[in-house]
Amino acid sequence: MIKIFIQYLKKENKSENTIKGYGFDLKQYIKWFLLSFDKVPEKIYHQNVLEYKNYLLNVKNQNSKTINSEKR
Repeated sequence: MIKIFIQYLKKENKSENTIKGYGFDLKQYIKWFLLSFDKVPEKIYHQNVLEYKNYLLNVKNQNSKTINSEKR
């Protein structure tokens, strides 16, 4: 999943910093998903992203500006 997403970003001519940032965010999401559901996600669903953002806000105590800028 990560490799395909990185390839897509490169095709879209995204900057290296953007690719690294999005790649990091996706790895963190997958790690959370694995710990939460005991499996690797096959697809990313809107509801799961909302749950992940809630986790970042309430468990990791990140502020909403940080979360929203990271999770565009």
